[in-house]
Amino acid sequence: MGYCSAMTKPLNPDSDDATSDDMSAEGRIPTTATLRVLEVLSEHGDAMTTVREIDHFSYFPTAEGRSRFIEKCLAVGLKLRRLSEPDHILDRYGAILFHDDVPDEDLLLKMHEMLTAMAEAEAGNYDGWETQLIA
Repeated sequence: MGYCSAMTKPLNPDSDDATSDDMSAEGRIPTTATLRVLEVLSEHGDAMTTVREIDHFSYFPTAEGRSRFIEKCLAVGLKLRRLSEPDHILDRYGAILFHDDVPDEDLLLKMHEMLTAMAEAEAGNYDGWETQLIA
């Protein structure tokens, strides 16, 4: 078993890693990253019919913004997995939230749009999702 990730936005938006090819015309829904991860799951024998935990990663400049984001996420049914504090590597407050679901393109794109909007409302950024490969 392994994990597959769709990290959808570089932590540094000025980074050369940010390419328009990975984003939709609106610049908010990374169809390429999501589709590629779903393709990799399928290539490795995952029928994507089994419910599993799907983690979502977000980062914030303040602990208060992160807390408000988490409250909103809990209100829509996500569960908190872990928090991270700023350190010498990443000067941001992190939150990993998850839900139990079948990896589905429409669901993951809707989750991305919702979590991006909720994170941006708190001056944060949604960084993507990952899930377990089940073959």
